[in-house]
This record gives sequence, C-alpha cells and structure tokens, in this order.
Amino acid sequence: LEFRRVLFRSLAQAITRSYGIPIQVQADSDPTGFDVVINCSPMGLQLDDPVPVPTDKLAPGMVVADILMKNMPTPLLRAAMAKSLPVLPGFDMLILQTPLFLDYFGLPQVGDFLRRDEIERAAGRALHQRDQQNRCQIHELRYAADISNEIG
Repeated sequence: LEFRRVLFRSLAQAITRSYGIPIQVQADSDPTGFDVVINCSPMGLQLDDPVPVPTDKLAPGMVVADILMKNMPTPLLRAAMAKSLPVLPGFDMLILQTPLFLDYFGLPQVGDFLRRDEIERAAGRALHQRDQQNRCQIHELRYAADISNEIG
C-alpha cells in the first residue's frame, strides 16, 4: 500500500512538472474542494459495486468523469447528472484521446484532422445552443409585449 502511495505521488509530481497542473494525492475518496473528479478504478463495472466517491459531496462547479465504458451511465455519473453537473463518460474520453493515439503512432495529420473536426462540431453545438437561447428570449419578449398590449 505504501508503495502505491509513493507511486501516485511520483506520478502527480511528474504531471505537475510537465504540464503545470497541480495534482493532489489524498488518502481518502472525498471529492470536496476538487474541480475535476475522475473514477479511474474498476468500481462501477458490476451493477452492485459501491460508488467510488461519496456522491453527497459532489458540488456545483465540479466536472465528473468515469473511465468505464460498461454500464453507462455509471452510478457515479448518474449521481452527478442528478445534481446537473457536467459529466464525461468513458467512451467519450476514449474518443477525445484518439488524436493523441494517432500522433503517437505517427499519424499526426489524421490526429489534426480529428481535432479540427471536433472544434468545428463544438462550435456548431455552441452556436445552436446560443440560437436556442435567443429564440427563448425573443419568445419571452413577444409574450411580454402581447400581455402589455392586452392590459394597455
């Protein structure tokens, strides 16, 4: 067990050094105070597995990810979605890593193509969401104008 803690601390330090991202290793599974909570354990592969973190401690502002691709959404992701937290399921994580795999195996042009494609699709989703919000606002303004005309 101590060997694993030393290994985890070493990995966290390497990530911090290489990417400038502060990584913290802790002795328990309490997610309090973290921005990103990732289940990297096999907990959730079986339907009767315990949830890897106390779900009552999931809080606004957290993003919850689960590397598992079986039994989606996992109980952890369901708990996060019930709190309207953004989630990232295992299959989505795999897809988002595909450009990195392609880079590693000597196909950076294909990886770049997938990155551009994802950026374009994300931009399209953002524009669609903005248009939907604008339509709702326009509808609310028309409704308010109709009511004021009926009253006035």
